[in-house]
Parts: sequence; C-alpha cells; structure tokens
Amino acid sequence: MQPPAPGAISRGLLPLHYAPTPQDALRAGEELQNPRDIHDPRILARGAWVFTNFCAECHGAGGLGDGLIALRGFPPPPSLLAQRALKMKDGQMFHVLSYGQNNMPSYASQVSRDDRWMVIAYVRSLQAAAAAKAPAAAAASATPPAPAPKGGQP
Repeated sequence: MQPPAPGAISRGLLPLHYAPTPQDALRAGEELQNPRDIHDPRILARGAWVFTNFCAECHGAGGLGDGLIALRGFPPPPSLLAQRALKMKDGQMFHVLSYGQNNMPSYASQVSRDDRWMVIAYVRSLQAAAAAKAPAAAAASATPPAPAPKGGQP
C-alpha cells in the first residue's frame, strides 16, 4: 500500500481546525452550527442513547451532574441545566465533547462527529424540559396557602 498523499483526508474524518483551548471553544461556538434538527424524534432518540451510554455516568440521567461517578467520590461535573450550560452555543459544546475540558476527557475517538451533534440536540431537549417545568414550579410555590377555616372546625 502506498502512503496517502500529503494533505489527504480520510473519508468521514474531516479535521477540526481548533486547538483544545478555551479561546478556541468560544470561537467554535461562534463558527459551528448544529447540522441536526433538534426537534426530530429520531435525532433525539439517538442522542438520548449516546448520552445514556457515554455521558450519564458522570452527568446523570437528567444532566444534573449527579451520575454514579460523581456519587463515588470523583468531582462532579457541572450541571447541564445550569445557566453556564444554557448560555453555551452548540459549537462550544461540540468543542468540549471533541477536545474535553477540565476533568472531562475528549470523546472524539469514541463518539462519532454526527453522534456528538445528536447528543447536543438531546441536551438541548433536557434543558427545554427543565425550563418548562421551572415556571410551573415557581407558580406552585408562589400560590398562597388556603386560609384556615374559622371557628377551629376543619
């Protein structure tokens, strides 16, 4: 077999032109867009499957950072439902999945590029579900209790 020509790119392995730095993570957030439809049930189902198999052991099933690894003494990851994660752009999340960050390793060799985008779509669905529950919970806690009956009788 002959070696590949200089600059050749293997099929399906398009390079990412980013360094594993916080600055390039922000740049990726500005430049990369999720190519997947985040409302497609098939995309969300695949994203949920990948999340369950690769992410939930640390981030927990709901993305709160309460996975089994964290419960066993490893420093817990930040919640994917926290304000910082909500403000992250999809490209920045993709960079974190691809290159890692802090205690989180890179998943580029274990999770395909397409599956990483599907996981991001699934995380966005978790965030949307949590945001939908928040106003309902706030309204329930803001409702004053019913007045007690007069005369000591229930």
